[in-house]
Amino acid sequence: VILKFCNGDPTYVRELYAYDFFRRCGVWTAAYDVFARVYLHVEGDSREAYLGIYGMIEHVDDEYLKVRESQFENRKGNLWKCRLGASLRLNDGQSVGADLDDGAEYVYELKTNTDEFEQAKAQLDDFRSKLTTLTGESFRSWISSVCDVPLLLKTYAANVVLGNWDDYWNNANNYYIYFNSTSVSDYKFFFIPYDYDN
Repeated sequence: VILKFCNGDPTYVRELYAYDFFRRCGVWTAAYDVFARVYLHVEGDSREAYLGIYGMIEHVDDEYLKVRESQFENRKGNLWKCRLGASLRLNDGQSVGADLDDGAEYVYELKTNTDEFEQAKAQLDDFRSKLTTLTGESFRSWISSVCDVPLLLKTYAANVVLGNWDDYWNNANNYYIYFNSTSVSDYKFFFIPYDYDN
């Protein structure tokens, strides 16, 4: 889980409300969340310290994929964290790398199957290329075959209502994508909303 202090949100509800709103709209890719009172006890101190109310949010990782395995139809695919500038255009000039726990951060950061990075990158490139070059009926046919379009549109509509200014549709930032296979061209694509404190 992730503990977030609701930075910049005096109401303490924005992010938790956002994930709840996504789920109420049928966006099952939204993280689970709950409020938590956080205390810290240091051995030797007579009392624990109360740190306040935090949002406790599900981390998007292997466990997240496992919980939703039946919806994704496979939890062994490629999960990417996408940061500022991740426009999904093939030639956006942004860095692409694998999370190797070495402190390096990439705009497109592979979180699973890091030992098969080149194949995962080829899959990401295949998706980005087709997303930005196909048009008309070719695009419609392709996107319908690799994406749950109604789910993606629900996600987009909920996001518009929530008004997040630090997301894919504004800053190309703060989202995950998941391909439910490791095949370069045979996969299902899922958009995962993330980080709704703004």
